[in-house]
Amino acid sequence: MYREQASSVVDELFDVWYAQLLRYSMRLVRQKSTAEEVVQDTFLDFYKALRSGTDVQFPKAWTMCVVRRKIYERRQEPFGFEQEYEALGEQADLTGDWSGE
Repeated sequence: MYREQASSVVDELFDVWYAQLLRYSMRLVRQKSTAEEVVQDTFLDFYKALRSGTDVQFPKAWTMCVVRRKIYERRQEPFGFEQEYEALGEQADLTGDWSGE
């Protein structure tokens, strides 16, 4: 598929499908920044697939599958998702005698 055609198809799908795909992604990861990144990467992969000549019969289903796969892959990485950390005061033992140190 030519560059202009692929861009047009991706733009149309993005306008119609982005918000729903983002909500779907957020239900799986519960982090807006990560969900946005996954969805944007998915649309980029969709563009690349169209440019390489892949025949995507059901683009909405295709993008949902790619989102699920990307989220699964991120969960396998040790630092794939942002972590919420305890406050330093909760981790440290503040009851000790600090005068001798």
